[in-house]
Amino acid sequence: MLKEIYCKTANDPTIQPELLEHGDLYEAVLSKIRMILFTRKGDVLGEPDFGTSIEDYVFETKVSAEDLKKMVLQQITTYVPESEFFNVEVVISFKQGVTNDICYIDVKLNGTPAIGILLK
Repeated sequence: MLKEIYCKTANDPTIQPELLEHGDLYEAVLSKIRMILFTRKGDVLGEPDFGTSIEDYVFETKVSAEDLKKMVLQQITTYVPESEFFNVEVVISFKQGVTNDICYIDVKLNGTPAIGILLK
């Protein structure tokens, strides 16, 4: 049986602060995807390719939304084997902000919005 550390941020509306671990495959996949998105490459000892360093790429003018999407999906395929049980969709879009551009990253599992990130 799958056992994972329960890790949700305090501002997550679905947080259950009394939990320390869980056995929910859906939650495990979401946790691993969040970890990939918020980890810089080279930060995990022994896994120099783990992570996206997404903020570095977002503000680089030569990287397209499609390139970022491919990179995120490659990370998920490589480091989240449980994702094969779900239809994982990643949508990345850029919008022009007042002082700088804004990047939206949306991850859907089986068509349901699961993770939304705003980088500006």
